[in-house]
Amino acid sequence: MSFSADARLCCIAAGELMNVSAAELTSPLRGSPPVASTRQVAMWLLYEWKQLGSWSELGRAFERDRTTVRHGVERVSARMIADEEGLGRRVREALAQLRRG
Repeated sequence: MSFSADARLCCIAAGELMNVSAAELTSPLRGSPPVASTRQVAMWLLYEWKQLGSWSELGRAFERDRTTVRHGVERVSARMIADEEGLGRRVREALAQLRRG
């Protein structure tokens, strides 16, 4: 797969956060629930980090449909609000790291 460079960075950050390999996240397959969930975190990170202008643009970065990435971003946002497993704090820390470079 040829994810965008920024999407790959987000996959690495999300993978480290959730203990999933970047190779699993960039697979064309959906993967197990933990892999799919971690990929959604990577999508959220890219969406927030780069402030992409459209769901289609985010979808192209991850080689996924725009509705898939929208669902992923919205799901992570809801999980962060519910603060499942301290997810909100951990994902915001990963975002801060990406912004620092």
